[in-house]
Amino acid sequence: MAVQEVGLREADDPTVLEWAAHENRTVVTQDVPTMLDFAYERGLPMPRAAIIDELVVIAKVSEAGE
Repeated sequence: MAVQEVGLREADDPTVLEWAAHENRTVVTQDVPTMLDFAYERGLPMPRAAIIDELVVIAKVSEAGE
């Protein structure tokens, strides 16, 4: 689910992280420098390598539109 789909298109990083934490979601972003800083400030774990590996597997085995 993209931030645009939940009305957070213009939201700042801390707001997106707050929403994700409340909804028990994982944030996938290319905005690593600032997003990581805000995540660490919140005390959120950042298991990036494991998540990236899992996303690569999902992408490889998924059909278009899934």
